[in-house]
Amino acid sequence: LLIGIDLIKNRETKEKFNIIEGFANKVSEVTYQNGLPIHVLWTSDVISLSPPLTINEIEIESMINIIGQAIYQVYNELEN
Repeated sequence: LLIGIDLIKNRETKEKFNIIEGFANKVSEVTYQNGLPIHVLWTSDVISLSPPLTINEIEIESMINIIGQAIYQVYNELEN
C-alpha cells in the first residue's frame, strides 16, 4: 500500500509552495514528532506514506488527523 499527497499552497490556482521553504520537510518533522514517519519525495512537496496492509479504520483516521494537524501547524508558522 502506497499513498502520495501533493501539498499545494492554493487549491484553486494549484500554486505550489516555494521549495526553499521546505514545507513538506517541515510537515514531515511534525508528523514524526507525533509518531507518524512519512517520506518526502526529492525536491518536491509530495509526501508519501506506506502503511501496512493490516491497517484498520481507527489507525487510518489517526494518520489523517496527524497529517492534517501538521499541515495546519506548519502553514500557520510560515504565514506568520
